[in-house]
Amino acid sequence: AGFSDMDDAPQDCLRLALEDGGELAITVRASKDLKCIRCWHQRPEVGQSSVHPELCGRCISNVEGPGESRRVA
Repeated sequence: AGFSDMDDAPQDCLRLALEDGGELAITVRASKDLKCIRCWHQRPEVGQSSVHPELCGRCISNVEGPGESRRVA
């Protein structure tokens, strides 16, 4: 989430001063989503399919369906 004022940023965030005089606030947290065993992306739909419980929706489409459009091989 973006903040209009650095005072609104969480207190536990890393605060950085930018060369242009601006500021940046960064907070890192572990994902609560499960990791797809095929692509390793952590996605909320992993575990939702009874047929492929360890795959994300994108990987299920690539394994069983038409797959995704690729611009680069």
